[in-house]
Amino acid sequence: MKSKAWIKRLLAFLCIVLAAGLILHPLPVLQVKDNNHQALLIPLVKGKNFSLEYVHSVQKSPVREHFVVVAGNQIQLVSTTYQSLGVGLPFLPSEGQLVNNQGTFELSGLNRVFREIRLAVMPVSYQGLVYNNHRYLLSNYFLPGSLVEISIQSYSPGYLIWHRIAAFKGGLL
Repeated sequence: MKSKAWIKRLLAFLCIVLAAGLILHPLPVLQVKDNNHQALLIPLVKGKNFSLEYVHSVQKSPVREHFVVVAGNQIQLVSTTYQSLGVGLPFLPSEGQLVNNQGTFELSGLNRVFREIRLAVMPVSYQGLVYNNHRYLLSNYFLPGSLVEISIQSYSPGYLIWHRIAAFKGGLL
């Protein structure tokens, strides 16, 4: 009988250690944070690539910049797709490989690495982050004109759950 009690205690201890490891183990998170420390946190559990979408301020056409998370929680711009050519849109061979796919231009072969991306939230440009087929429109989370910083951070699942509950209670979600 003593051996069964010992095995039960060992299994309970292993379950506690496993649960604590799952709750405390840091995950890569796409963080968008404003100057007031309000944050949108998107856990990157189904891949480490995401896109930034917006309407170009001059061309008034949609642009999608494609990023991937690389070593050191840095963000690498790998390609851009857009639907018009003109001022402010890349087109030179030195900027990457440009392909016209039936009116949609894709500039690939980019290797621009950033620690963070900073921008002002402008509702007229419909800025949004796309991750795992879900679009997060920045103007739904931040006030117009807010300066935000997009970066990759590491947070534990426990912290992410707490953040989600706190945001829900504050009416942010």
